[in-house]
Amino acid sequence: MPSFNAFRVHADALQPGDHVPASTAFFDGLDPKKQAVEKAFDDVKPSEKPSRRATIYLFEQETDAHQWCIRHATRRLYVVEVEPAAVQHRGDWNWLGKALRYATDPAAIQACAESYWRGEPCDVGTPVWELLVSDAIVLREILIPQEEYDAANQEKDAVLDDIAADFQGRLRGSLGI
Repeated sequence: MPSFNAFRVHADALQPGDHVPASTAFFDGLDPKKQAVEKAFDDVKPSEKPSRRATIYLFEQETDAHQWCIRHATRRLYVVEVEPAAVQHRGDWNWLGKALRYATDPAAIQACAESYWRGEPCDVGTPVWELLVSDAIVLREILIPQEEYDAANQEKDAVLDDIAADFQGRLRGSLGI
């Protein structure tokens, strides 16, 4: 089977021909709740699967990588080449998001993790397929216009404003103000 292209969102500049580094630094920056979910996923992974922390994360679809990239404006988007033998797992990233919503329910988190490791699509949203690979080579960077980052941040700010207004209204109502 020939090599194929996938997509990497990465914080640092990479050059064509570079080997993509493992995603270890990503884990170091996670908040404690997300680290706990990652640990739970690692605890139930099948023995033949790699630790998520020790692999390279790639998006299977450019649109998913693009969306992730503009949400994290300090990131860059790359097209990378992958040999089929380097693919160690294909999982729906949505299982991690669902597990985060069950942060106080270990059994629910475990069920999400088991479904992720079986490679099942999540029952929430459209699947966001991530590939865990042992090696990938940078082909080129995809430049994203600053306007897209700006628009995403404006949208995020508007959502946060709506949440804050809703919270203030509820607080005033509960206080009888």
